[in-house]
Formats: sequence, structure tokens, C-alpha cells
Amino acid sequence: MNLIVTYRNYFVLLLLLAFAGTAAHAQIPDSVFPKPQNPPRLVNDFAGTLNASEKQWLEDKLVDFDKASSNQVCIVIVKSIAGNDIAEYSTELGRRWGIGQKGKNNGVLIVAAMESHDINISPGYGLESALPDVLCKQIIENEIVPSFKQGYYYDGLDKACTVIISATKGEVTAEGPYRSQKTEMPRWLLILLLIIGINGFFFIAIPLARRLFYYLIGKKPPKIRASEWTYSNADTSTPKDEPAYSSGSSNDFGGYGGGSFGGGGASGKW
Repeated sequence: MNLIVTYRNYFVLLLLLAFAGTAAHAQIPDSVFPKPQNPPRLVNDFAGTLNASEKQWLEDKLVDFDKASSNQVCIVIVKSIAGNDIAEYSTELGRRWGIGQKGKNNGVLIVAAMESHDINISPGYGLESALPDVLCKQIIENEIVPSFKQGYYYDGLDKACTVIISATKGEVTAEGPYRSQKTEMPRWLLILLLIIGINGFFFIAIPLARRLFYYLIGKKPPKIRASEWTYSNADTSTPKDEPAYSSGSSNDFGGYGGGSFGGGGASGKW
């Protein structure tokens, strides 16, 4: 008799735990979740973090990947998740939007909450083997967090997407110390070095070469009046930033396919 009561109590306890877990999962109100944009996009910035060009560059990159592989990498930037757990929020958002193809469940969701500085990467069921939790954590720590801390939100998301795409192709794994495949110099430093190099060439290298030439032929260099030397002789223009991907547009994305998520992935803060 006591054994039957014990099993009955155990069964009731399991039901209570299951109910508590369901209640905890369902406590995030609908108002916290954003609605997908219309027409749908893979890059959804509800916080105004990226400028128009940055959003389009990322969109083109992810649309091209979607077309080539049917894998959908979706970025969602929100102001707040209202104190909810970023992992639970991301998993539920991925299910609501149906990111990835139905049956393949090949979606990846990147969520950034700007007020709380939370970041999460959640792969769908079909990509959990290519993007295990440890690799998602490494992408957050190595690619996203360093860039986000400096305010380079586009750079962090772009580099994260590059590694995610490579991982789905089997080119990147979590085995051994993971390192970014490319280390990019900040754009402002690249432009500054370019300006210094151009000025150094015209104001140092050319005058020195001119003096050396006249020294070797045994003559004094003629004086150049200031009015004869202008910037018209030099090309001081700096190269414009061109997107790595420019073949797509927002209208090229056909929409989400009804994929599902199982709660895998990783979270972090910047």
C-alpha cells in the first residue's frame, strides 16, 4: 500500500513539475515579441541600431545564403526583452516566426537586446549538429562581444554570420581553440593610414627623390613656387566602403518556411 502511495506521489510530482515548466515557458507575454516585418526580411532592426546601408548589406548576404542553401539566418535587434531570459525568448521567437524550412528546421536566429546587452544565437533542430552550443558560445565571445563593446554592431553581426555560414558548410568546428578566420582592421584606422600614406608620399617621398636626382646630376634643384603645387596633382580620395554582397534586395527574400527550434544555442552579454 505504501509503495502504491509512493508511486502515486511521484507521478503527481512529475505532473506538477511539467505544469510548472509549461507555465514558466508561457509567461512571456505576446506584447514582448515583435511581429515579422512586411514584406519579411532576414535582418529585422526594431531598435534603430543599424543604418540603412548596413541593414541592406547584411540582408543581401543572408538572402544569397538562403538561396544557395535554403538555410535561413535571421537577425532580430530589439530594444528590450522586458527582463525575460534571452535564451527562452529567442527559442520562442524562432518558433513563432517559423525561421527555416518546415521539416528541415534549418534556421538560425541571432537576437540582440540593446538595453540589457543580451545576445543569443539559436540554431534550429536541423543545424544543431553544425552549430553546437559550444560553437555558438565561441562565436558570441570571439566575434560579437568584442565588436559590440566598441559600438561596431554591424561588424560583429557580419563576422558572426560569416562564421555561421562557414559552420553550416563544415568549414568551421568547435574542436580546438576557435579563432576568427579573418581579423579586420577598424575602418577609421584604415582610412587614417591611407591619408597619412598619401600625404607622406607627396610631401616626403617625392621631394626626397627630387633632391636625390639633382644631387646625382650635380645641379641645384630649381625652386618651386607655392602656387605651382596643389592637391590637383594628387589623388587624395579614399575608397568608399562597398558591401561584400550586393546581388540581392529586400524583395528577394521569399519568407520563412515554418521551421522549429529546440532550445539549443548559447547566450552572452557585451
